Amino acid sequence: MRVLDIGCGTGLNFPLLRAAAGDGGVVVGVDTSTSMLAVAARRIARARWSNVQILRGDAGALNQVVGSELFDAAVFTYSLSVINDWEWAWDAAVRQLRPGARVVVVDLALPSGWGRMFSPLARLLCFTGGSDPRRAPWTRVRRDATEVSEAVLRCGHVHVATGTVNPARRGGRRERVWKKSPGSPGLSPTCWTSPSAWGCPV
Repeated sequence: MRVLDIGCGTGLNFPLLRAAAGDGGVVVGVDTSTSMLAVAARRIARARWSNVQILRGDAGALNQVVGSELFDAAVFTYSLSVINDWEWAWDAAVRQLRPGARVVVVDLALPSGWGRMFSPLARLLCFTGGSDPRRAPWTRVRRDATEVSEAVLRCGHVHVATGTVNPARRGGRRERVWKKSPGSPGLSPTCWTSPSAWGCPV
């Protein structure tokens, strides 16, 4: 099984994803943050995981990051509420999935019910972390998948949605052309499989 972790950050999901991928499976994490990927690279090196790869790149132009390979599952953990062009990122990930692949979205909303008393604190925390709690990205699972299961946790603050990619809805979306701005540090797809190559202490 090939598993794609969009917005993998420091790699906290990797142990669980490796277990889900099984023997012979591969986990590929994608993120734009150099500092977070450096931490993820050290995590991989310490654990000596040979089947986990991390790539630096734009999730909205995923085909230019991971190439033409298709995946059996994609996971978004608190990432779609942070990624600027999150709808592009979602559509790009769906295009990289095989028909029948599984998708998982875990993300934030403002608390509901009696938990609304904590909304000011939730807004502050989301703002501090660069998260937009109004996006409701889990609704994309309802739109583009079948066999959907959902859960709402922590007084409506956390939403989880899983589903199976619907072949009839996979594709037909625009692909973004990845262009680097002059003078920018660059977002070319960079492989972080070897942390020592990037001066990351192991």
